Amino acid sequence: MAVSFKWYYVINYKRNKILNTSRFYGVCFFLLLNNIYLHKITYIISKLMEEEMKRKITALTLLLFLTSVAIVQAVDQKKQAFDHETSKIIKQKEQIKPVQKQKADEIETALSNIGLSIGQKAPNIKAAGFNGDSIDLSTYKGKKVLLNFWATWCPPCKAEIPDLVKFYNKHQSEFVVIGVNIESSKNQVKDFIKQYGITYPIIMDKKETISDKYQIQPIPTTYFIDEDGIIYHKQIGAVTYNELTKMLKK
Repeated sequence: MAVSFKWYYVINYKRNKILNTSRFYGVCFFLLLNNIYLHKITYIISKLMEEEMKRKITALTLLLFLTSVAIVQAVDQKKQAFDHETSKIIKQKEQIKPVQKQKADEIETALSNIGLSIGQKAPNIKAAGFNGDSIDLSTYKGKKVLLNFWATWCPPCKAEIPDLVKFYNKHQSEFVVIGVNIESSKNQVKDFIKQYGITYPIIMDKKETISDKYQIQPIPTTYFIDEDGIIYHKQIGAVTYNELTKMLKK
């Protein structure tokens, strides 16, 4: 009986050991298979994700391309429309230019007919200056003379006075400048001379006898008289310093 029990124990132990070993290898084999399948599944998923990403990138690239094409087409259409409108405006301007030139010529002709004409002999002036000095235009023969008709209340006159003062201060050895004031009181002229720093001689023409001789209508009006006492240029409206310096060369 004791012998039988011993062999039973040995046989049972061996059987359990074999079973445990089989289970161990079975588990290992199962884990190995799981690992292989896991790698395969991971690989398949990564491939699928790559394909999906490629499709998305391709779709996005196509969308960007189509958008850029649409933008270029829209810009091109706008440019064509702009060019069309620009060409229309240029054509309209070209049509207007002859009319503008004609109007400008008409205005220039009308202005040239106001007052004494270029080429006429300048009427002589004998009058007392604002400071009491005697002014005789005939004594300036051999010199160029600028005769400027103005008033204290006249905005264009106020605009040109600083340029006249600057011109006289720089070129008084080459040009005689005389201002003829009309329709202003002596006190107004005195304040005006002080305010603008006028240094050239001023004649008061309150009765407008000198203005009538020179047929003055709008003011300011400026006559340019040459060395022989002949009017060689006339300006109706304010003169600028640049325009005055050009008269030195005429």
